[in-house]
This record gives sequence, C-alpha cells and structure tokens, in this order.
Amino acid sequence: MLTFDSKTVFLIPFIIDFLSDFVVAKTKNLVANETIQFITSPNYPQFYGSSNSMTWMISASGSIYNPSVYIRVTDSDLQPSLACYNDVVSVYDGISSLYPELASWCGSGYPTSTLNSKFSTLMISFSSDDSDNNYRGFKIAYWAKTNDDVKYVTRPFTALNYTLLGVGGAIILTIVLSLCAIIGIRNRDKISSLFINEDV
Repeated sequence: MLTFDSKTVFLIPFIIDFLSDFVVAKTKNLVANETIQFITSPNYPQFYGSSNSMTWMISASGSIYNPSVYIRVTDSDLQPSLACYNDVVSVYDGISSLYPELASWCGSGYPTSTLNSKFSTLMISFSSDDSDNNYRGFKIAYWAKTNDDVKYVTRPFTALNYTLLGVGGAIILTIVLSLCAIIGIRNRDKISSLFINEDV
C-alpha cells in the first residue's frame, strides 16, 4: 500500500506546479468556412501573461470543394527576443510542427500578407515563457475557400468505385485468358511440333 508522510504531502502542490510547465499545449479544434472568424491570444487585447502554451488546429469545412485554410494577422504585439526564443507564434501547413512552417514571428513584426494551407488543415501554435510581460498578444482572422491553385485533387474511393474497379478487373482478366486460349488452340500444332523436334 502506498503511503505518504507529512513532508511528502506538503511538497505535492509544489511538485504539481513544477510539472505543469511541461504539460502538453492546450489544443482547440476549429472548423473554418467561408465566413471570417477570429482567434486571439489569452486575454486579448490585455496582457497575455506568462507560461502560456496553446495550439489551434483549423480544418476546412467538408462542404467546401478542394479547400484550403486562409489566415491573416490583423494585430500582433509580442515580447521581442533574439530568434523569437521567448514568446512566439508559429504557423504550420498541416496537423503538427513536423509539417512545413509557413511563418513564425514575435515582437511587433508579423506577416502582412495572407497565408494559406496547401490542403485542408493548418495549425497555429503560441507559447510564452515564464517572464512577466506587458504585451497585448495577437488577433488572427481565418476562413476557408476553394483553392484554385491546386488543379488535381485525389478523392477517396467509395463502395461504388471499388465495385466498378473489381468488375473491370474481372472483365480484363477474362479477356486476357480468352485470348491466351484462342492463341493456344490456333497454334497447337506448331507448339506440339516444337516439343517433338526437341525430343528427336
């Protein structure tokens, strides 16, 4: 049986507070459509505070054909640092930071042009260190629409697609086997003579 002495119980709140710095970022799953919506940093436009770690996963609505997610930064004021080491916003063309990075910024600078994903999902992450700050954070508009730049899009197979593929494959196989049989019958004598000559 696991037991704790009084010293251990006293330390538990401090241990929890220490481990909270390593908790996985809070993730919000959002659906983008043709109507412009917004995400903001915590407490925007007030100070966003320290030790924040947040992620927004933005996916295009399934009702949009060949969609891409679009974002535009309308305001941003973060703690400046060398190589954005302290507080930073990053945008990725996919579902995680393993995908290509579209933009990353801190301080008073931010992308002024519209950014968009290649396909239907885009991820935005924000983190701030444990230092005090008096920065208001950011506001980002997002929406989704058809991406006309991608001309060829693969679509998932349906049950009908698989049925037609199976029937087509069976027909082709039947035709090939029939042709082989016809060729074999017509050239039966020639084939037999070849084996006879070899035996001689």
